[in-house]
This record gives sequence, C-alpha cells and structure tokens, in this order.
Amino acid sequence: MNTLMDFRIIDIGIFVIANLINLLLIGIFLSRPKGLKKVEHVLGLFLVAMIGYSFLIGKTYGFVTLGTYFLGLFATWYSYSKVGHGKGH
Repeated sequence: MNTLMDFRIIDIGIFVIANLINLLLIGIFLSRPKGLKKVEHVLGLFLVAMIGYSFLIGKTYGFVTLGTYFLGLFATWYSYSKVGHGKGH
C-alpha cells in the first residue's frame, strides 16, 4: 500500500512540473526574450510527453495539463501576431 502512495506522489510531481513548464513557456512568449528558440523547442517536445503521462494518471490531471498547454499555444499566437516575436527583431 505504501508503494502505491509513493508512485502517486511521483505522478503528482510530474503533473505539477508539466504545468509549471507550461506556465514558463507562457512567460517566455509574453516577454519575448531572444535566443531561446532551442529551449522552447525542447520544452515543447517534453510537454507533449507530459500531457500523455498526465492522462495516464487521471483524466482530470490530463485535462488540466492540456488546458495549460492550450494557454501556452494562445500565448504563442499572441506573441507572434501582436508582439512580433519571431520576426527578426
């Protein structure tokens, strides 16, 4: 029984990390720092895997992670369309 609780703590930890990375990406896109394209790419690929993992531990966790991912995509769109992120400034 104690082992199941240990795995649950790990699962929740990964869920929290995935959502914090989503929030970090939102901050990156809204603040527009230069030179972070490689970091954005790596974090984006990591998040796709974490969304799947979050769904494995529970639908609620998966949908929360997917929701923060979509917020990140919205921040990406905003950055590219309104702020000029990625236009060679």
